Amino acid sequence: MLHYDHTMKQLEVLYAEGDGMEGITRCPDGALYFSEKRLGKVYRFNEVNSPELVIEGLKKPNYLLCTPEGLWITEDATAHARVLLFADGEISVIARHLRSAQTIIEAGERRMLVAEQGRNRILELIREE
Repeated sequence: MLHYDHTMKQLEVLYAEGDGMEGITRCPDGALYFSEKRLGKVYRFNEVNSPELVIEGLKKPNYLLCTPEGLWITEDATAHARVLLFADGEISVIARHLRSAQTIIEAGERRMLVAEQGRNRILELIREE
């Protein structure tokens, strides 16, 4: 994982020991998360730019998105993939039985769009309060 400072025109290696890094996102509070798809893990960089394991045991974590609600994760499993929300140290399953969930984007307050590659469709998820 690399960091490019365009003002200084410098490239810095943040993390070189990953195995199948896939998704990356920066949260409103500045936290930086990334996933290692093959290992089923999600990490967060700490204050000294060292990755800390925050979630493991996932099925091919793919795309990540951080919103004020928490960290959204899609799983790229061929069968039984899920959309997850990680908040306050807990994982909530938002959608299940998907096939190769891919990109997730925020489409409005409490409204998400998820591309499901395996069925060639886009799902709209609306979260109740």
